[in-house]
Amino acid sequence: MPQDNYDYVVLISPEGRILSSDQSLPRRLGVVPADFLGADLYSFFDPESAALRKKAAAMVLSSGEPLCYCDESRPGRVYDTRIMPVFGPGRRIDALAIFVRDITSEERSERERRKLAAAIEQAAETVIIVDQDFNVEYVNQAFEAMTGYSRQEVFGRALETFYSGRLQEEQFRLCARLLERGEVCSDRFHLVSKTGEVCVCDQSVSPVRARYGVILGYVFVWRDATQVAKLEEQVRRAQKMEAIGALASGIAHDFNNILGPIILHAELCLSRMHERALLETSLPEILVAAKRARALAGQLLHLGRGRGKDVAIPFRLSSLVKECIALLKPGLSPDIRVKVRIESQSDLILADPDHVHQVIMNLATNAADAMRGGGGDLTFAISEETVEEKDWSRHSGLPAGRYIRLAVSDTGHGMSPSCLERIFEPFFSTKGRSGGVGLGLSVVQNIVARLRGSIDVESEPGEGTTFHLLLPLSESSEAEAPRPLRQPPPPRRRVRILFVDDDEATAASLTAAITGLGHAVECRVTAVEALRAFLRRPDGFDLAMLDLFMPHMNGLALAKELMYVRPDLPVVLFSAYTDRVSSEEMKQCGIKAFLSKPFDMETLDKTIRQVCGQDAEMKS
Repeated sequence: MPQDNYDYVVLISPEGRILSSDQSLPRRLGVVPADFLGADLYSFFDPESAALRKKAAAMVLSSGEPLCYCDESRPGRVYDTRIMPVFGPGRRIDALAIFVRDITSEERSERERRKLAAAIEQAAETVIIVDQDFNVEYVNQAFEAMTGYSRQEVFGRALETFYSGRLQEEQFRLCARLLERGEVCSDRFHLVSKTGEVCVCDQSVSPVRARYGVILGYVFVWRDATQVAKLEEQVRRAQKMEAIGALASGIAHDFNNILGPIILHAELCLSRMHERALLETSLPEILVAAKRARALAGQLLHLGRGRGKDVAIPFRLSSLVKECIALLKPGLSPDIRVKVRIESQSDLILADPDHVHQVIMNLATNAADAMRGGGGDLTFAISEETVEEKDWSRHSGLPAGRYIRLAVSDTGHGMSPSCLERIFEPFFSTKGRSGGVGLGLSVVQNIVARLRGSIDVESEPGEGTTFHLLLPLSESSEAEAPRPLRQPPPPRRRVRILFVDDDEATAASLTAAITGLGHAVECRVTAVEALRAFLRRPDGFDLAMLDLFMPHMNGLALAKELMYVRPDLPVVLFSAYTDRVSSEEMKQCGIKAFLSKPFDMETLDKTIRQVCGQDAEMKS
C-alpha cells in the first residue's frame, strides 16, 4: 500500500476492523503488531475521538466519495486525514483506506503567517514590499489611504516614482545602493499622492533575505510625519524668536565692544589730525571694527529671516585657525596651552570664512571654559578624510567625497552621557544661569549643516571633550588671495547723481563718499523732495541712487516715477533689508543694481562704474 508523504496508512473493513497498516502505526498506538490486525480501530481511541472517526467513515460509506478533514481531537496536534473508499465487485465498498499526516507545524506556521498578514494589512503604518528591482509587489490598506492609489494601480510600478523632486530621487538611489549591500536605511522624504499633494514621510527600509543571505526584495515602512514636521518647524520658529530675546543683552554687549574702538580711534584722529602716523594706524582699526559690526548685523538678519546668502570662497582652514588663536590667546588663562597639529597636505575648503570663523571661535571658547581654573591643553588638529557611501549614516548623510576634519579638543572636565545627548539642543547649557543662554552649539550645528558638513562630539567625565568637524575639501588648487589695500581710483569722468536716503547721517556720509570719488551729487532725504528736484531738470542727472524703504513713497515707486519721465535713467537701489523685494521684480522695473547697506567706497565706486560705464561723457 503506497504511503506517499503520510505518517501512517491503515486499511479497515466497513465495520472498522483493521485489515492492514504500515509498520509504524502499531508502534504509535503501543500495540504488538500480531494483536493489531483484526482489532477494532476505534477501540484505540477515547469515546469522543472514536465517535468522530466513526462518523467520518459512515459519510464515506454512505456517499461513496473520498473525504478529507483536519482531525484536532488530540490536544495540541493537527492531523490531515483522508478516507478513500475501496470498491469491490458491483461497486460495493469492501474497505476504507485511511491516510493520516501530522500537519501541526505547518498549521501553526500557516496560522502565524495569516496573523502576520492581517497585522501588516491593518497596520497604521504604510507597508510596501518590492522585488529586487524595487517594483511594487504588495501594499497594505494604509498605503491606499496615504497615497490615494489602489493596489491594482501600483502593482509592478517602480517605487521611485513616488519620490518628489530631483533631490528626493537621488536620496532614493542612495538608499537603494545601501540596501543592495544588505544594509538598513532610515530617512525622511517627501511623498507625492495621487492628487498631487506632498506629505512628509519617515521611512525605514530593510532587505528581505532567503536562505544563505540571498536578497529576495525589500520591505518599506512609511510613517506620515507631515504634522510632526510642521510642529518641528513651529518649534524652531518659536526657539528662534526666544533666541532673539535671549541674545539681546549679548548683542548689545558685542556692539558696545565694536563701537568702543570706533569711537576712540575716531576721537584720536579728530584730536591729532596733524599726526599722519596715528591716522595710518587708527583709520584701519575703525574700518576693521565697522566691518565686524556689519558682519554681526548680517548674522542677525539671517537669524530673523531663516537663511541668508553665504559667500563661499576657497581658503586654507589652517590660516583661519591661526587667526582665531591670535584672537583667543589674550583672553586665555596662562595655564592653558594651545597646540596645533596639521596632518593634511591640503586643507583648502570652499565655504564662507565668516561662518567657519564663528564655528571655531565658539568651539574654542567652550573648550577654554571647560578648563577654567584647572588649565590644560587646547588642541586644534587638521587632517584629511575620505567619506564613502557605506559611511552615509555614520556621518549624518554626508555624500561620498573628500573632507577636511578639524578636531577641537580640551583636557577639561568632560561631559556625562546625558549631557552629550542634549549638547546641540537650543537653550541647553552646562554653564549655569550666568554662563550663557545655550544657543552656541545649536547655532554651530546649523552653520555646519549649511556648509554641507557634519559635526559630532566625544567626551567622558574627567577625560575632556573633542568636537569633530567635517567640511568638504575644495576642488580649487589655490586659496583666494587676500585683497590688496585699495588704491586711490584713477581719474574718471564725473557722474551727476541724484541721491536719496531718509536717514540724514547715512545721507551725509554717502554724499561725502560720492563727492570723494569725484562725482557731483544732489542729496535729498525724502522721495517727494527728490522727485521735485528731478522734475525741475530731468536731464540734469546721469544716475539715481535710492533707498528702497522710505516713508510715504519707497525707492521702487520713486524709481518708476523717475523712469516714466526718463526711461534711459539708470537707477540703483540700496537697503539694509536684502530680502524684501525679489531680484526678478527689480529687474522687471529696470533697476540696474542693488546694494546691501552698509557698503564701502570700493563697492560704491565699482557699482557707479558698472552702471554708468567707464567712459561716461563729462557733463557739467
